Amino acid sequence: MKIGIVVGICGIGILAAVNAASFGLASFANADFTFPVTDGNGTMSYRCQMKENLVETEKNARAAHAFFELRLLETARNQAEAMSASMLQGRPSSKIAAELEVINAESVSSRKAVHRDLEQQFRCEYRGNT
Repeated sequence: MKIGIVVGICGIGILAAVNAASFGLASFANADFTFPVTDGNGTMSYRCQMKENLVETEKNARAAHAFFELRLLETARNQAEAMSASMLQGRPSSKIAAELEVINAESVSSRKAVHRDLEQQFRCEYRGNT
């Protein structure tokens, strides 16, 4: 009997929160967005801090997506170019392997910086891709 009362109270609380949010009496701190990638092969998802309203939040999320996708592509392109340049013929594989480790570490650092910039400039967090 006590479990039924607790479940009922929780249900009423959830309904009250949903109704309050729908009438603008309460708001949730974040909104999730998914946008297609430029080449059309998949999507990227973000969780962004709410702005004044949902329209402004979506504008911010779209700007965040444009920024983030471009910066990630630049980072990947830079890594690929550096890797290609390091694998020139006639070089000992031990030198290539060591150089590739450095290139990979720099790329990881660059991607982390892009994530930090996304969060600081747009108050959005990258959630993943498909």
